[in-house]
Amino acid sequence: MDIDHLKCFLSVAGCGSFQESAFQLNMAQSTVSKKIMQLETELGCTLFDRSKKKISLSEKGIKLLPYARLIVSDYQRMIDAAGTSAKQSKLLIGEIYFGSTNPVLGLETAFLKRFPEISLECFGDTTSSLIERIANHSIDVAIVSSISVPLNMGKSFAHDPRFRSISLMKSPYYAVLSTRHPLADKSLVSYKDLARWRFCAPYRSMTVYHDAMKKISEMYGLSYYPQFFSTIRETQRAVEQNLGFTIMTEQALEKSDQIILIPLKEQIFRDTQLIISAQQTSPNSILFFHFAQEYFHCIPKCDSLESQSN
Repeated sequence: MDIDHLKCFLSVAGCGSFQESAFQLNMAQSTVSKKIMQLETELGCTLFDRSKKKISLSEKGIKLLPYARLIVSDYQRMIDAAGTSAKQSKLLIGEIYFGSTNPVLGLETAFLKRFPEISLECFGDTTSSLIERIANHSIDVAIVSSISVPLNMGKSFAHDPRFRSISLMKSPYYAVLSTRHPLADKSLVSYKDLARWRFCAPYRSMTVYHDAMKKISEMYGLSYYPQFFSTIRETQRAVEQNLGFTIMTEQALEKSDQIILIPLKEQIFRDTQLIISAQQTSPNSILFFHFAQEYFHCIPKCDSLESQSN
């Protein structure tokens, strides 16, 4: 067993998919599967339930999860400490899924050019998980999102005393439909327009996204019974096949001539935010925070925007 086995385990646990994990880790899917099988063989137990479409942790996997997180976190801190003598330090950055285009990639590239003595290690996860990791200091920086919704539902991270946050960009959500869908010729759709059609939704672990969608449905007197898919990409594939619709930002989708993005009459936005801990923050985390402010020409998030975290 080496640290990569545990990193693969944590990634698959977070994604619920070998395919999505391989995409985030920049590995072949067969390599990820092999590492998980090697880990299961060494530990003498099954870590994942593979009997359903979405992979889930087994009882043994659930027990292993907190220990794996601790080991990987301690390993990273050990590497950082050892790297100090070699004048090389590292920032561990967790990011939400951005689809085929990552709007913060330019920020990370510019930071490395300005500060070549600092390396970045990035991985993907959901906002809920990344918030937990920032809170327990197992990562340095998180790129997360919140969903601004009507009628002041919820609060942004600026209201949480555990964090310092800045808003990097705001992106509108769209109704995403197949070009063959009966509503595809509309220039604007409402939630009531969509009510009779199947809602194709990304994986259940995007809990705050689903909480926001549930609240919006309640506001407009609609039922919320989505069909879940393992990944955002699989959700898009289902929409392309005209199995239903989804609600997503353009940045989360792959380019495709089989779908159309239609503005929502009752607009909602994804607010992409960078957060660090307000306590026990490393100098490099603060450096990255201020560099991001400069790069995006933004100010610390302290306005009265009310939003629902995603």
